[in-house]
Amino acid sequence: MIGGNGAGNTTLVSLPMLLHSEYSNPVAIFMKRPLMMKVARYLKKKRNMNVHILDISCPANSTVGYDPLRQCKTRAEVRDLCRSIVYKDPLVGSTSRDPYWEDSAFFLLECFMEYAQNDLYTRHGRYYADTMIGVLELLDEYMFIPVDERNGDYAKTPQGRITERLPKITSNTAVIGAWKSNCTTTLLQSLSQLISTYGESGAITICNNCDRMVYPGSNDLKSAVEIAQRVDLPTTDVLNMPIGREIFFQRGQKPILTNCYNVFTDSAYAEMLKVSAEAEREETE
Repeated sequence: MIGGNGAGNTTLVSLPMLLHSEYSNPVAIFMKRPLMMKVARYLKKKRNMNVHILDISCPANSTVGYDPLRQCKTRAEVRDLCRSIVYKDPLVGSTSRDPYWEDSAFFLLECFMEYAQNDLYTRHGRYYADTMIGVLELLDEYMFIPVDERNGDYAKTPQGRITERLPKITSNTAVIGAWKSNCTTTLLQSLSQLISTYGESGAITICNNCDRMVYPGSNDLKSAVEIAQRVDLPTTDVLNMPIGREIFFQRGQKPILTNCYNVFTDSAYAEMLKVSAEAEREETE
């Protein structure tokens, strides 16, 4: 049937099919709960049918439940579920101007699902294993704890439990790597660059949520003014910082003026140059 809004698609076709379904087990999708309840009551009372309701908008009104995580049998299906939850278009992925936040949410959710699928744990006396409820409980309870603030209670937190257990319960190295690297370092040329993308208030929020900040100097006046206020120095002193020096901020400590890290004395850097040169020579030969 082809008919626009109000043409009677439901009353002329869908309802008669449902009301006269004597030898079938119909599955119907309703957009309006009152109409759905009328049909459900009729089928139960007049047709003696067992009617089950799955209310997506209000699960408390449901007579049955659906756990999408329990339907996932492979890692690919878990990833597809994560994509469906995080992204507006699961087939495309992030469509925002800066995909960092959505991609980070995707990887974090995948870690929680991997943990819930492979480890049995309790909370408030209830067991959670291989359930979406367990994933949601972890998300509600989760709070990022920096390394320098972890104490004896850390092992009891979701972050502590997952950090300790995840490498032991799964061979999915991609998930383990994503969990261990869930502190992503943001590199900026200036604060103006951050403001142009997220706006003034958004840029301030991002900076305020960083536990550490490194400033090796910049010609951007707005960045210099912000850093000068943080270290209580004249703006000109910050603008004229010598090359090779940096200001290091860490939450809970006073700023430190120190030398930049000298990567040229790093043995790994020297080895990289050596290996790269050897590989390039072999390719040429």
